[in-house]
Amino acid sequence: MRFPVLPALALSLLFASGSSHTNAQSQFLHYDRLFGGENDDYCYQLIAGLDGGYLIVGGTGSYGPGPSDQTPNGYAIKVDATGEPEWQMGLGTTGTEYFTSAAITDDGNYLLLGTRVYTGSQDANLTITKISPDGDVLAINEMGTTTHSEVSEKIIAVGNGKYVCVGQRFVQGSSTDFNLLALMTDDAGNIGWTAEYQAGLPISPFDIERCPDGTYLVCGILRNIPYDRAVLLRLASDGLLLWGRTYQQPDGRCWHNALHPTPDGGCFLTGAAGGSSTRLMLLRCTANGEVVWRHDFSADISQTGEDLTMTEDGRLVILGHLSFLDPTLTSSALIVTDSLGQLLNQRVFGPTAGLSTPRNIILEDDTWTVVGNNLNLADLPLDVEIIRSNVPSDAAVEPCQPIQAVFEPADLPD
Repeated sequence: MRFPVLPALALSLLFASGSSHTNAQSQFLHYDRLFGGENDDYCYQLIAGLDGGYLIVGGTGSYGPGPSDQTPNGYAIKVDATGEPEWQMGLGTTGTEYFTSAAITDDGNYLLLGTRVYTGSQDANLTITKISPDGDVLAINEMGTTTHSEVSEKIIAVGNGKYVCVGQRFVQGSSTDFNLLALMTDDAGNIGWTAEYQAGLPISPFDIERCPDGTYLVCGILRNIPYDRAVLLRLASDGLLLWGRTYQQPDGRCWHNALHPTPDGGCFLTGAAGGSSTRLMLLRCTANGEVVWRHDFSADISQTGEDLTMTEDGRLVILGHLSFLDPTLTSSALIVTDSLGQLLNQRVFGPTAGLSTPRNIILEDDTWTVVGNNLNLADLPLDVEIIRSNVPSDAAVEPCQPIQAVFEPADLPD
């Protein structure tokens, strides 16, 4: 059972229970729940809540004002520590709106970073929505320019009531001039600084993290012909670009989806590389962006690293997305390696007949919580899925095999 359809309101809230299913391995499973309505509902990020639960943000074609798959609204779901829903809401206008990221404020509320697209003009602006732990909307701030569109990707809290966001800026209503946009704001929408970075080609950020020295690392993709390149940038605390690196895969495209900073100023990164069939990519970089080592992992057709984190004992846990020979079937995977990227354990989970697209992972003690999108062909449409289970420790045999690969690193053009 999914949630029933909500009435069309500017803000919709519902207290109810989500459905459960057990496609993950039951001996390790804590819970597996779906959320959604009569149309497509999807998520972008999961964060730990203020009370031991979780907040999920994304978009909804089922809830809010005039919902449809063509004009979704922003979607937020709050669940408790057992995955039971406490509330959900659909928030939007007459056009398209969605949330891509969330952060906890210093005063104990949530900030939701989103994008608002005005129908007709295709003008997109950033939105920052402040909500209480109970789902009450406290403030909505919109940020944008008159000639360009700004779209959101991720927000992180950096202390002292400040937050840094990354996204894209491009010429309004066109597909040109895609530059990387970064800005600092407070929870009232007051902008401290903005910065824009260009490379002569479209550049998209997928993750940003703050390093121990107060600088920021941003990873993503540089759209290039014939092959896309992975990109990594370091920003100063005021947004100044310190350096940028691109990484070219000789036999195809590559990109970074997520990063995890290290105490020495470097980072671990995950993403994908290859041609028509991609491989999950894991690498370690120095504080200057130089590659220390890289390991790839292959599956039936293709595999992508979506997110990664690290256990207290130094193991890396990578959330992967697997595609198979059957185009109607994809699954999620959990890959565990040591700090040198050597494969330790893995586990595959997902629908038995449908598509599973994982988004991100939270690790607590020796359990993990994953949020993603689930399209079960026997139970359309797209739903939001949250799963909590144990980190694999039994060396289970699964289809991901390590292989060796190389990079051709280069600096970003001036």
